[in-house]
Amino acid sequence: MKKELIKILVLVLIVFCPTYVNALGISASSTTITNGGSVRITVNASGLTGKFSVTSSNSNVLVGGTGSEWIENESKSYTFNSKGLGTATITVNALDVSDSNGNTWSGSKSITIKVVKPREKSNNNNLKSLSVEGFEIIPAFNRDTLEYTLEVGDEVESIKINANMEDGYGHVDGAGEHELAEGINKFEIKGISETGLEKVYNLTVTVKDNNPINKEFDGNTYSLVKRASSLSLPEGINKELFTESKVTIDGVEIPAYISEELKYGFVGLKDDKGTVYLFKYVDGKIDKKYELLNSIGMNIEFMDAKDIPDDYSKTVININDKDYTVYQNENKDYALIYGKNLESGNEGWYLYNIKEKSIQSYNDKEISKLKEDIKNEKAKSQILMIAIAGFSLIFLIIITIEIIFNRKMKKELRKISNNINNNTSNTTAIVVDNLDEVLEDISDLPVKEEKTKDKKKKEKKEKKSKNKKDDTTIVEDIENVEIAEKVEIPVEDKKKAKTKKKKDEKNLKKDDEIPTIEEIAEDLKPIDDSNKELSEEEEALREMEEFYGKVKKSKRHRL
Repeated sequence: MKKELIKILVLVLIVFCPTYVNALGISASSTTITNGGSVRITVNASGLTGKFSVTSSNSNVLVGGTGSEWIENESKSYTFNSKGLGTATITVNALDVSDSNGNTWSGSKSITIKVVKPREKSNNNNLKSLSVEGFEIIPAFNRDTLEYTLEVGDEVESIKINANMEDGYGHVDGAGEHELAEGINKFEIKGISETGLEKVYNLTVTVKDNNPINKEFDGNTYSLVKRASSLSLPEGINKELFTESKVTIDGVEIPAYISEELKYGFVGLKDDKGTVYLFKYVDGKIDKKYELLNSIGMNIEFMDAKDIPDDYSKTVININDKDYTVYQNENKDYALIYGKNLESGNEGWYLYNIKEKSIQSYNDKEISKLKEDIKNEKAKSQILMIAIAGFSLIFLIIITIEIIFNRKMKKELRKISNNINNNTSNTTAIVVDNLDEVLEDISDLPVKEEKTKDKKKKEKKEKKSKNKKDDTTIVEDIENVEIAEKVEIPVEDKKKAKTKKKKDEKNLKKDDEIPTIEEIAEDLKPIDDSNKELSEEEEALREMEEFYGKVKKSKRHRL
């Protein structure tokens, strides 16, 4: 009994009497970090109060901490940043610390941190495994095989895809639960590496119709869609006008969308590839394929074509994995669609840009007019180019002829110039040889005698003086001449000479002054070939005639 009381008393003391544990601790968020990273160091001073230091043993590896920090019975954290590869020891030291009883306490704690080279991120995007729960895919999985198939019955409504990565740093996209529609269902399972590289594995699951109901339209065979999950209204249709329903065809109930307001509905049919198309359901019968093209700017409901433009023919193109009936010419980048714009209600032709996937209105008359205008402009341009080419050719021919003619003319002028130079030299020689004769003729002219001796002597003296002066002038004029011909001065008797002298003196008053030597020389200068209108021979003859006339005039003046 006493032993039991002692045990109870000890237990009560333990529970209700406070106990103090004086301890110092240190911990790290990680003991290995990559270079360029950081580590968090936590110091726990339980029952201790005072100043502590938290330092690194190698500042080339880790830097941070504190040289002195007040800690009072608590925990504090410090961040150290890596500066290089290696190891560093983080130590907490008690500098001036007392325990819970007020006694001086000393001690330290340490932890070692390793800084390593950063790990290179992985590019591994291979799947380690790929499977469909409860089924066998074909072929068996191989990380390098990207295409797989699976066929299930029409009772299977969903499947679960499982996949794992080879590299733990990568991840999978596309695995998990997936609903199945009738026909062909395609799934992509992506292996994505740590660096973001993708590798796509394709799984095609075909839901086989055990009892298909086939229908033929436009030469193609389709089967009725029996599963509501396989039927949906396309974008662009006012879904508020339609309600989900069911209709019976050939004794089989199938899903449908019915509009009481529009008086028609839609049912689904799929082709041999499993692609589902909407067909109009009117008055309890399947009418025709409903084609609605959703594109940038508008939604076009296909209708029976009217007034097909020239050079266009009916064809089928694939848009967004579906076949559409369109009209094309030699330009395969565009297609014409006849239909109704669901937004505006306008019916007519529309032009579809296959590359840009956009639709715009098409006015055949405007397009034809534009083509005709372009054709006319091209024709005008061609005519203009031909005219320009013709004028250029004619101009080139004229220039060529002119160059050839100029070359010939230069040769001919060169010959004429040489001939004139030769003739001029000969004429000048003749003039020099006959200068004495001219002077003699001038000096021998007769002078009328005076009645008295004194007057006669006086006039003779004045005449001699004048003759001397005139002879000198004539000689100077003739010596500066380059072209001349022999001049014959007729001898007259004294009476005729006196009469002629009086006439000449009268004429001298009326005429201009006697030409100077400079004027005669200027007149006899060689003629510039480039400014002549007369030939060289004609110009030389004209110059000689002028000179001869001036010589005669000078002689008359002297007389």
